[in-house]
This record gives sequence, C-alpha cells and structure tokens, in this order.
Amino acid sequence: MSAQSQRLFTVRRADSNDGGAILACLAAAFAPYRNSYTPAGFADTVLDSQSIEHRLSEMCVFVAVSEGDVVGTI
Repeated sequence: MSAQSQRLFTVRRADSNDGGAILACLAAAFAPYRNSYTPAGFADTVLDSQSIEHRLSEMCVFVAVSEGDVVGTI
C-alpha cells in the first residue's frame, strides 16, 4: 500500500450522534453477504434506527473516524 492510499484514523466511543453513520457502515459491510444470513440474523447484524439507539445506550460501541467521517464500527 502506498503512503498516498493510507488513511489515518482514530477510534473513539460512539455517541448518539453516530447512529446514522454506524448504520451506513454496517449496511455497506454486510450487504454482499445478505444471502448468507437468515432475515432475522441479517436484521440483528445490520440493525435499524431503533436497535442502534438501544445498543448505543446499553452497550459499549466504538467508531473509527477518518477526516471527520465514521469509516468503521466495532
């Protein structure tokens, strides 16, 4: 990988403002594998606006941020 293609990122705890970006990351990451999941399993993995709010309030969720944009989540 060349230095020009590397992106630096930081990891921080997600907050309630990150919900939409987290949903977008999950959808992009798991969409190619949708057919490998049951419908319930895919919904539990990719989440929706209600389930991400619950997870953010009940669990410790982290995001990777590069140049101000959420680029990943764990």
